[in-house]
Amino acid sequence: MLSCIPYIVDDERNVGQYSDHVSVWLDAHIGKPENNRDLKALFRKITQPLEILSEGEEDIDEPMMLDVNILKSLQETVYRLELFDNADICLEFIHANRDKQIFFVSSGSMGRLIVPKIFELPQLQSIFIFCGDISKNSVWAMDYCEKISAMVIHQDDLLVHLTKCIAQYLESKGDGYMENDQTLRAKNCFAWSKKLLLRAEKYGHTRLPNDVKKIEEKILSAETGQQSSMDYQ
Repeated sequence: MLSCIPYIVDDERNVGQYSDHVSVWLDAHIGKPENNRDLKALFRKITQPLEILSEGEEDIDEPMMLDVNILKSLQETVYRLELFDNADICLEFIHANRDKQIFFVSSGSMGRLIVPKIFELPQLQSIFIFCGDISKNSVWAMDYCEKISAMVIHQDDLLVHLTKCIAQYLESKGDGYMENDQTLRAKNCFAWSKKLLLRAEKYGHTRLPNDVKKIEEKILSAETGQQSSMDYQ
């Protein structure tokens, strides 16, 4: 397992510790290193909040973004996407990362076997089933619907659902930092959340104006060091 290489100016700027999430994808075909490389590269870039994919994407803590070597190390070690083609190895990884919040993606066939073993684990944040037959997989998935956020057929739908869920989680991390007066951490988490929401809009060909407006208001509140009238729950 890769270890975290934090960006450290002081503890407040240790961006490798701002969030505690990791994405895990289990698929007998996609999980093999030689398969679907472009697809996996796309998912890794879109869901990685430390990536800057366009000129309009900005982060609050700009000095971190100016150090290319530190940024690359962080992108490869934190907030990453892990791929597996073996259910036992995947399960071992999940159990070994009890300190992480896991966004889990699985094929229908492998999900049917592994979801019953993991859905009650506290580190499971969300489960996504990427399959070719939703009606068939819905039969077994009904027992675990509380944790299954989406069942999708198309890769674009999976990308949008996963990206939005991570954005919402980063927003919740920012809310927690605001409650503890850690405004720099809050600003970064909110900025990352906005970045991912805008990517979800772009790749999902949809509009999320209310979500984007809400996170922009939270960024402004963090910049002024004060909570707005909105509810940070």
